Amino acid sequence: LKSIDVSGINPSLDKVSIIAASDVTNPLCGAEGASTIYGPQKGASSAMVAELDSALLHYASIIEHTLRIDVAPLPGAGAAGGLGAGLIAFANGRVQSGIDLVCDVLSMDKYLSDADLIITGEGKVDHSTIYDKAPIGVARRAKAYGIKVLIIAGGLGPGYEAVYQHGVDAVTCIADQPMPLRTSIQSTYPLLVNATARAMRMLLLDVAH
Repeated sequence: LKSIDVSGINPSLDKVSIIAASDVTNPLCGAEGASTIYGPQKGASSAMVAELDSALLHYASIIEHTLRIDVAPLPGAGAAGGLGAGLIAFANGRVQSGIDLVCDVLSMDKYLSDADLIITGEGKVDHSTIYDKAPIGVARRAKAYGIKVLIIAGGLGPGYEAVYQHGVDAVTCIADQPMPLRTSIQSTYPLLVNATARAMRMLLLDVAH
């Protein structure tokens, strides 16, 4: 990428407000950027992650040179592989927490006032979950009311324990034995039911006896 020609941008964009509801807060580049955090999930090797991150940093430098906007460190700029940065730079958009938006639309707080336990879910819980993915947003709301939070996950990845520092009290995996991904997907319903039942039985344990 040598330059970006913005002369063809639709001037109507100046008259609208674009809000990107993002499920992550990652910046575009760096140790917590899109490539470093999500590249390995998509199969990128260490060398590929370094190349991708370098390319995004270069992209950000061209944006800054063209528009005088430094998108690289902005929270949410790394969402969707850098789409957040593009919306901010070229569409006068802003990125906000998707889970907070959903919780507000659903009036979630009114359901929390008399709840004892919140059960939420995630396809895969790993270190990237803490970057404001749905379970963390739910946990943040629940903790304001002193409510315990349980995540039922399709799988667990490296660094999943970090969620315990962000309002989550327990995590359980739906898989009850080693199995191929296809089998897990085809058996989602019974696996979820059994995992929930196991979790509830543990909650009912009376260690005093």
